Amino acid sequence: GIIFLVADEVATPAISLDKSTLTFVGSTSDAQTLTATTVPEDATVTWKTSKASVATVSSGTVTPAGSGDCKITAEITVGGTKYTATCDVTVG
Repeated sequence: GIIFLVADEVATPAISLDKSTLTFVGSTSDAQTLTATTVPEDATVTWKTSKASVATVSSGTVTPAGSGDCKITAEITVGGTKYTATCDVTVG
């Protein structure tokens, strides 16, 4: 007879953020939070800022530092491959 082996369907790794842009009125504005949704759900998210002089990020909490524009990147690594999502930040 013929035996068919059906592999469990594995979801494609992915990451997304709940906001694609954040705007702060000024560098003294309250921090805002980005929420990352990941596949797999237990993936560890690494947060980075393109310009710490404009905004910093820690565990998704974005804090304005000075006027300008920067990009916040959330990244996961699954099976040696990096997946990223970004948010454009403007500080007035």
